Amino acid sequence: MAEMADTQGEIWEQKVLNITSYPYMKKLIFIVLALLVIGGVAYIMAQGRGTKEDMEREDDEDCYECYIEPMSDKNIYFIPDTVLTNNPVADDMVDMANSYAILHAAYCDVELWYRFGMVVNDEIGKIRTYVIKDDSVRTATEEYVRTLTELLPRDTALWNPEDSVLWNKAVEAYSAYEDVLSQRYDVRRYGKATKKNMGQTADFDNQCLHAIEYTHKHRNDEPHTTIPVLEKLMTTGKYSHQLFEVWLTWRTLRQTTESPSRDGIILNLEYNRMRHRCMNTILRRIVRNPKDFKAICEFNFFAIYDNIIRYSSYLFGNSAPLDYIMLFPEIKDE
Repeated sequence: MAEMADTQGEIWEQKVLNITSYPYMKKLIFIVLALLVIGGVAYIMAQGRGTKEDMEREDDEDCYECYIEPMSDKNIYFIPDTVLTNNPVADDMVDMANSYAILHAAYCDVELWYRFGMVVNDEIGKIRTYVIKDDSVRTATEEYVRTLTELLPRDTALWNPEDSVLWNKAVEAYSAYEDVLSQRYDVRRYGKATKKNMGQTADFDNQCLHAIEYTHKHRNDEPHTTIPVLEKLMTTGKYSHQLFEVWLTWRTLRQTTESPSRDGIILNLEYNRMRHRCMNTILRRIVRNPKDFKAICEFNFFAIYDNIIRYSSYLFGNSAPLDYIMLFPEIKDE
């Protein structure tokens, strides 16, 4: 059993190391999958820290007014709902969450210029880099923000969606900042998975697994019966090893129902509110046990995973159909 646990631990650790190289891994895998099932997916789609005061959440209704507006000037930040007294691991988790939130939000705003000619320099410039406590990460964050605000044009007459030189420079800035984060928050800093620190959450895990299985059987329901089931699980505040897959499945179904198009509404602000809710559930577990390596890995999954983006390996829409293919591989047989 100990050997099995160590093997499982190594698998979990490798999963996190793989996901930290997500842009490259995902691109390779998803291009192949997308080519296999583009026709099927298209058919399915057709059917179908500063102070707490500084970081207060906006009213829910504000979220619904900004789906095709910049994200960087919104409240994109992770706010812990538990006390982090003298807990360096938990402090790292919060910094990680906010660093990746900034990475992803600014990149989505770059896409708004590239896709719609929307001037977003000032919004990106409003990113609250001071929420990052780690000095080296905060410096890299400031450089990332400064690079993008200086790079993007302010004159809409200069808008050219075929400007690959500008786009490549933006991607380079993204990749450079992401490299800093992946090295700083490498999960191997926090330990190694063993039988003792992998933990057990059998009862709620089973509920989540049953819900995921239910989703596979009913993913084409109109209206979606599976979305409220998944949402209810995430709002319980209970911890599960399956929480990331529950959230990603929920997000994917919501977005593919709303719009798989590059030009459509993308609900990233709403999805990230639920992302942060799940991350707080995991963080509470880490605060109680800073050596819970699997919980740390799962927090990493949530923090690192990209927002839904408009430009991806899927050539006919936003990135949500790629997640759909990954989550529901059985569609290639339909």
